[in-house]
Amino acid sequence: MTRAAEVETKLAVGVDVGKSELVAAIWVVSEKRAEELGAVANSVEGIAQLIQRVEERQKALGMSGVHLAVEPTGKYEAHLVYETHQRGWQVSVVNPVAVRDYAGSLGRRAKTDQQDALVLARYTAERQPAAWTPPSEAMDELDMLLSRRRDLASMLQAERNRQHSFAWRIRVASAVQHTLAENIQHLERALAEIEQAITDLYDQNPPMAEEAARLDTIPGVGPKTIPPLLAVLLRYDQLTAGHGTHRGLTAFVGLDATVHTSGTSVHKRGLISKKGDPIVRAALYQAALGAIRGHNAVHATYDRMVASGKPKLVALVACAHKILIWAWHIFRNKTPYDPALHVKSA
Repeated sequence: MTRAAEVETKLAVGVDVGKSELVAAIWVVSEKRAEELGAVANSVEGIAQLIQRVEERQKALGMSGVHLAVEPTGKYEAHLVYETHQRGWQVSVVNPVAVRDYAGSLGRRAKTDQQDALVLARYTAERQPAAWTPPSEAMDELDMLLSRRRDLASMLQAERNRQHSFAWRIRVASAVQHTLAENIQHLERALAEIEQAITDLYDQNPPMAEEAARLDTIPGVGPKTIPPLLAVLLRYDQLTAGHGTHRGLTAFVGLDATVHTSGTSVHKRGLISKKGDPIVRAALYQAALGAIRGHNAVHATYDRMVASGKPKLVALVACAHKILIWAWHIFRNKTPYDPALHVKSA
């Protein structure tokens, strides 16, 4: 069966995922038309209803399979994609930016859940996004640990800021001092527990530990940077079914440049898109700050850009991008950092 014929025999389904509701639509390739499937609750029962509706339409239209696409929404899509993947459907978790660009190319201006589902269905039929595969248990656990570490670090910083603010007052209620100190100690212990859990996760998963050890060879990359960097590499590799590129990863993280020019009169300063994970970008920025304090290729790049008149922040972002590209090549090739190889490839 040719690729085109295979596409024709699969029912393209788009689902707009919300915290409490799933809104679905299909695109019938042979008839070039969309069809609404309505909304169901985002629950075990609702997902069962959605599956039944889709498979009834699949059977009625004589399709041999189903290709479902959703956008990532912070895990609200998890039960849907796992359940449908288990049923043998082809499932894709697509890049929202790509879908928005596609919708723009169709002239779509309306923004409703049903319209989003219809666009997703048509996008699935015409663009055939890469198939999603369930993450490993270790990858899932790393994501959860990093999420919890981020939350705890944020709460700890907030309490420390409050403690610092109260320290400037003439009088502070003893109950306030006591609860602040107690909360800070509790959060510090909880954060240390999560850090230990991340270390234990590496110990229990040798392949992950090896990936972390290789990333640790990159200038500026250390214990704080490795977990979020490794997580984003694993996630991107999974989403692209192992066919990702360093340019795609750059866009996924949000370090890709945006250019604003028009004719000869409009030339706005280029910025990064910031469309990816801000936590990863912050970790890469900190890695770049650490690297420029040493004698390495990152420091050399920073000095060269600043000497040529580039703002220091622009030079730091370029260094963060360089570290990300090195990390990708090291991840894909399973080899440690080697200045003789990676300086040129960056």
